[in-house]
Amino acid sequence: MYLTENCCIGGNMNSRLSSRSSKTIIFFIAVIVFVAVQYIFSARYKINDSNMYLYSNNYFEGFCSAGLIGTLIRIVGTVFNVDLLNYEGIYAFGKVSLVIYFIAMFVFLIALYVKTSTENKNKTELMIIIMLSLTGSMFCTTSTLGSADMYMAIILFIMLSVIVIHDLPILTIILSIVGTLIHPNFIIICAPIISVYYYYKWKIKAKPKYKYYLFAMLIIDAIVFIVSEATSFGDEYSTLLTPEWSHIDSNYINLIIYIVLMMPWFWIGYKCIRGMIAGASNRRTYQVIAFGIAPILLGFIFTSTYGYMVYFICLYYLITFMLMIYENDKLCIGAVDNTVKAVKSKLPMAELTVVYPVLLYPLTSKAISPLIDNIVDLFV
Repeated sequence: MYLTENCCIGGNMNSRLSSRSSKTIIFFIAVIVFVAVQYIFSARYKINDSNMYLYSNNYFEGFCSAGLIGTLIRIVGTVFNVDLLNYEGIYAFGKVSLVIYFIAMFVFLIALYVKTSTENKNKTELMIIIMLSLTGSMFCTTSTLGSADMYMAIILFIMLSVIVIHDLPILTIILSIVGTLIHPNFIIICAPIISVYYYYKWKIKAKPKYKYYLFAMLIIDAIVFIVSEATSFGDEYSTLLTPEWSHIDSNYINLIIYIVLMMPWFWIGYKCIRGMIAGASNRRTYQVIAFGIAPILLGFIFTSTYGYMVYFICLYYLITFMLMIYENDKLCIGAVDNTVKAVKSKLPMAELTVVYPVLLYPLTSKAISPLIDNIVDLFV
């Protein structure tokens, strides 16, 4: 009798695990198909001339800002005895890197999903769908393929994968240096996502060692940033400290139109963040997390590539929420649940809200979206 009961219990557990594994596989197949469809309709098979500077900078001619990718493409060309320093070579390098970007992104998402507790997987599923709906078409267009931001995003997702699969802070710090060597902007648009997670682990999870990891990463990245800027000050393309004022005067119109079109999502995000902070006893900590995008907002001052800034802001909030759900943060989980209920009760056809951003595809670097650019052309 005892053996029979144990066999039944074991059989039921195996059945549940098998069912969960099947659902995970089906979910990610559907997500990959969703991204593939986005790519098919968004892809533009060219690389913009404005991204070519990244491949001309290199360390063989001395230390400089944004010199790592140019150095890497020369090393790859030498190893495989091919000339990559022409349009066809750079285009091929960019396409291979785009594949690496998708692999890095899905490794992180799958690892995070698998390690999230069963009762919270549905929330992670929702966050993944929203993230890919908002950002899935980035780096598939002429203005974004092969850009510095694509390579920085690759490093970001590798860092996140390291954190989730096997938290190795030293490796994360090394990767953050690599990101800053790819482009100094890494410290303001990618580092905040990692920094706020370490801050969360330090303050909310009461693990003081993450304080030292946080400060070590920021200080080392700042040193690399300063040295890079000092060696390349005045470079029109690769230097953060040289504002692109000639484009900013028109791009802010695109940004305003984007905000208007995405107002339902701003309301959803505001409600979720406000609900999380309202329930916290240590509100200051959660406020820091909520406003951790402050460095990214500097990008709207120092660069004209507003599309990238929108992309990284979306990543900041969605990845931060996914990591907090992964950490089983009750305030975050409760805020997500309450927001979903509010959306369903107040917005007609609430499910369509998730795929609504698809109307703005494909995402571009400066204009944010071709649709927005067309609207601007009509009235300006």
